[in-house]
Amino acid sequence: MSARASIHAMFPLDEAATAELDTRLDALVAEELRAAAADLELRARSGGSRQRGLTFARALLRARADGITPTAPRRNIRHREVAEALRARPGEWEAVGDYGCQQSANGIARTIRGGPGPIVAYQPAGAFHAYTERCGDGVRVYARYVGADGGGA
Repeated sequence: MSARASIHAMFPLDEAATAELDTRLDALVAEELRAAAADLELRARSGGSRQRGLTFARALLRARADGITPTAPRRNIRHREVAEALRARPGEWEAVGDYGCQQSANGIARTIRGGPGPIVAYQPAGAFHAYTERCGDGVRVYARYVGADGGGA
């Protein structure tokens, strides 16, 4: 059970109060991350062999603290249904789904374009184009059907 789920279990609240609690928790986490980033920055300025790692960690923490948003519940994406809908509207870009990190979104986009992966709904390779774009809660994958010949003449 996550820390947030434990807090919700200890303090059963209505929907509005739960949303306010989540917002306050996010603000506290953001402040802690900013403090950790400031501490790492001080350590990195002192030099030493760990400077590169500390600089990277500081940047990562600051980016995370600045980008905290309440997380939306994730839904499973029914790729077969998405692929069928895209085939019904060739050439039109549609959102496939939202992913929590760039790496996951890039992997799905690569699979949609015909790369190796477990999703067969987007075959044959090259029949779909895909790209990723940052959104409020992560990274969104968009795709379009271009035909079995990959959109060529």
